[in-house]
Amino acid sequence: AVWMDRIGAITGTAADGTKIAMGLREHLDTALAQKLSDQPITFLMVVYNLPNRDCHALASNGEIPHGGLERYKSDYINPIAEILSDPKYVDIRIVAAIEPDSLPNLVTNLTTPACAKAKSSGEYVQGVQYALDKLYPIPNVYTYVDLGHSGWLGWDSAFGPTVTLIADMIKGTQAGLNAVDGFVSNTSGSTPAVEPFVKDFIGSQPF
Repeated sequence: AVWMDRIGAITGTAADGTKIAMGLREHLDTALAQKLSDQPITFLMVVYNLPNRDCHALASNGEIPHGGLERYKSDYINPIAEILSDPKYVDIRIVAAIEPDSLPNLVTNLTTPACAKAKSSGEYVQGVQYALDKLYPIPNVYTYVDLGHSGWLGWDSAFGPTVTLIADMIKGTQAGLNAVDGFVSNTSGSTPAVEPFVKDFIGSQPF
């Protein structure tokens, strides 16, 4: 599994063009080399480079600033889609987790100015829609939209609006509801399904 968290990650190069890591093609070639003749192989990649990315936590804010939606499309999503469309990789099941934590931020963190800007500009929604429009038509690519995690969205006040936002986003893609193969949780943050060391409350919040 690999994170495509910047444009340079596609080719494995630093900002100055120096080769520093395997690029997406090299990762796919490695997966292909590991494939047994009669068995499928799965390759997981995280698509994670929206403009104004990670607007609230700033844990890994990205290279494309607010207003960079066209660059996101042309320099990031388009090259990824071109590589994944190569018939050479048709026997790899490519699972793409789309933009962790992006859409939930548009519900729970609008008091953060960067998140309010991400919502008012439409960049997060339009960026995810574009990614789905480019990746879903590739027959061996399976698209999964990130849902955050229950420790973040486990309350009705957050969960309901997030589901509505994500549903409306998907309906706005070229393929509509068919553009998504599934959903993924705990991509970049996690909460345990069972936590024996925590009782009924964490502070004033029910667990």
